[in-house]
Amino acid sequence: MNKIFQLSNRPLLAYFLISFSIVWLATGIIYVSNIEYGSLPSTLIVAFICMPAPAFATFIVQKYIKNESFKSLEITYLNANKRELAMNLLWITLFITFFFLWVFIGGNLLQWELMGNVDLSYAGMIEKLEGLTVYTIDFSDIKLPQPIIIIGIVIIIGFISGCTFNLLFTLGEEIGWRGFLYNQWQHWGFHLRVIVTGTIWGFWHAPLILLGHNYMNYPIIGIGMMVLFCVALAYPMDWIRQQSKSVLGPSIFHGCINAVASLSILFCSNGNELIGSIPGLAGVLSGLSLFGVMFLIKKPA
Repeated sequence: MNKIFQLSNRPLLAYFLISFSIVWLATGIIYVSNIEYGSLPSTLIVAFICMPAPAFATFIVQKYIKNESFKSLEITYLNANKRELAMNLLWITLFITFFFLWVFIGGNLLQWELMGNVDLSYAGMIEKLEGLTVYTIDFSDIKLPQPIIIIGIVIIIGFISGCTFNLLFTLGEEIGWRGFLYNQWQHWGFHLRVIVTGTIWGFWHAPLILLGHNYMNYPIIGIGMMVLFCVALAYPMDWIRQQSKSVLGPSIFHGCINAVASLSILFCSNGNELIGSIPGLAGVLSGLSLFGVMFLIKKPA
């Protein structure tokens, strides 16, 4: 246990201080300015100040405290395992499949109301689309592909987005979590590194959760759920980091999750934020299930 608390070295302390302070300062600006969370101004603050905070902290620590280059963090595409980067298309497909499966088991089969339910019917999809547009569009006159085709299209678009646009933002986080911290604790055992990194990553979101991020109705309990969710995701993301030999691997996966989250809105209903959502219990089980598949393919180092 002592090695968990050996934080008395300057690089780690500086990293935590900078990355956490930036997020608290940014969310403080949103709060005192009475900016509605989820509005365009708040979204821009989160995207351009909060998400790059771990990368900014890493840059300061690497350059001015450790006097090391970024090369050791393995951020570049050139030396990455390209096949493993492409495998993110499979991983995100399995993740969303597991998500639908867990909601179906918990909600549709076991009738657990908090889990909600899955509806992959064409009629259900049309009803959801009309509700999302506040019934300003009559989708009954529009011929759309079947739900399974829509899901496939969204996954492919999500993968492309995870490799491009979303990568610009998720890389800001992953340079810290799967870059700096991964290097700092690479000598630890896999499970210890994952649990500690995931826990810190989860608590890093605390000020955002207090503003309503992911769990609008549960700003306090939501922090604990975010920690569980981040620990669950840290398992496949650490595995992807190892196999891809690059921070780009987990960054792409992170971006893919953000991109395909809309599928849960379109095909799942009535789920509690803490239970039947992607950052809820269903997402936690999905992340661990995905890692189970990865573990069967190759045990992590």
